[in-house]
Amino acid sequence: MKRPCKFLDTSAVHSSQSSPIQSYLTDSLVNRIYAYDYNDGKLSNRRDFVNALELGLPERTYPDGLCIDSEGGIWSAR
Repeated sequence: MKRPCKFLDTSAVHSSQSSPIQSYLTDSLVNRIYAYDYNDGKLSNRRDFVNALELGLPERTYPDGLCIDSEGGIWSAR
């Protein structure tokens, strides 16, 4: 049996309108935005979309929220 995913502080879930559909989840306290494949109501293939600490962004700053603009750009506040 698979264990459910656990998130510390989820602040956004959003899906693209592109094909294949991608879904994004912001987990603020671990400083990451994850991307998932979305198909037939199911999420799979979780991967880091943004790992803020690996990118050199300061500790104790967190991604908060997320939106996708009309051109497919991903925006997240810090």
